[in-house]
Amino acid sequence: DKGSASLSADVPLGENITHSWHHLAWVMTSQSSVVYLNGKRVTEIHQPGSNKGYHGAEIGAAHRYGSFHGMLDELMVWRRALDESEVKHLAAATE
Repeated sequence: DKGSASLSADVPLGENITHSWHHLAWVMTSQSSVVYLNGKRVTEIHQPGSNKGYHGAEIGAAHRYGSFHGMLDELMVWRRALDESEVKHLAAATE
């Protein structure tokens, strides 16, 4: 259990992404987290050791910005970190 520790960052999503469907992937390893939007890497957070162990998760919420106002569809969780080519393949398969 991580106790009160948390991993968070601002993710630059670019221009207006409302009113359309997007593929978002967050890949965590013991060394970093990488966020992809529509198969393209948008940010990487280097915090070695911060991703080890048990983590509670909040999907669609951000304490500083309020709640996500939209829909989530086809939510998937893997037991391992996907590599960049796997994320691109998933994003392309959902177009």
